[in-house]
Amino acid sequence: VNSNSKNILFWGAMNRQENIEAAVWFIQNVLLFLPIEYKFYIIGNHPTEELLSFANNRIIVTGFVESLETYLQDALCFVVPLLQGAGIKVKILEGFMTGIPVLTNNIGIEGIPAENQKEYLHCEIPEDYISAIERLTEDNELCMTLGKNARTFMEATFDYEKGSYL
Repeated sequence: VNSNSKNILFWGAMNRQENIEAAVWFIQNVLLFLPIEYKFYIIGNHPTEELLSFANNRIIVTGFVESLETYLQDALCFVVPLLQGAGIKVKILEGFMTGIPVLTNNIGIEGIPAENQKEYLHCEIPEDYISAIERLTEDNELCMTLGKNARTFMEATFDYEKGSYL
């Protein structure tokens, strides 16, 4: 966890409509209103032409990566601003396991009994994401606590090997 970082991550299969919509929404409604030093990394296989068209020095579309580790080492947070979807989102569980702060909404956290402000930061509107990102930038202790609590939550409530709640 690195509160000095200005790198914001989003990952998933980047040819899935819900992921494309979430990434584009974040760019248009949040990233463009953050200071220029913040960068948005869209990580995942099969990025569409639409996503690739956003790529610039602030928006990095990686395509498939062997390991998230390099990106996680220098990341402020993981954002999951889903606009559609149902059921448990594996990307949230993966985010919790990484130990970096997760920012998501009602759709993202659906079915996961995690607690706002303890294991993740709940965001619904662009201002929520902007505010949460600013908080994380200013508060390394919050970054560390959210990451630690999220990992503890996963170990206590979810059998990652079996893919089910304990």
